[in-house]
Amino acid sequence: MNNGHKHTFIKFMITAIIVSCSLATSCPDPLPPMPPEPEEDTLSPARILFESFSVSGLYFDGKAEVKYNPDTFQKAMKTDGTLFRIQRDDQIEYMNVEQANFAATTYNVIYKSEDGDQTLLILNAKIIKRKDGKRWLWNESRRIGIITE
Repeated sequence: MNNGHKHTFIKFMITAIIVSCSLATSCPDPLPPMPPEPEEDTLSPARILFESFSVSGLYFDGKAEVKYNPDTFQKAMKTDGTLFRIQRDDQIEYMNVEQANFAATTYNVIYKSEDGDQTLLILNAKIIKRKDGKRWLWNESRRIGIITE
């Protein structure tokens, strides 16, 4: 190897080390783990209220963020239950819920409420109720519920 090639190789290695170090130190901290779900006797009032709802939609702390209305919304779903979508006819509001893993514990939720921006939630949730072809998904620590069909 002549001096020109050695010089180029050394410059390349120094650059690679600098880039690797800067990339390694610029990574954000991982998200903290979700707290465990409470026992049955410590259910929040938000969950108890959520379980009383029957209209498909997205609920935060017992209040509807996006809620299906048959007069102004459309809905679509996969027959295997891995995808559910509701959308207002003018696309001002919508919710798209997709099962992100085979165990049906993680869901990708993209939604837009009437007065908000599009938001992506990656939500760990469990099915807490099934009735009349609907599923109630709930995350106790964030107090987020979703009713799908």
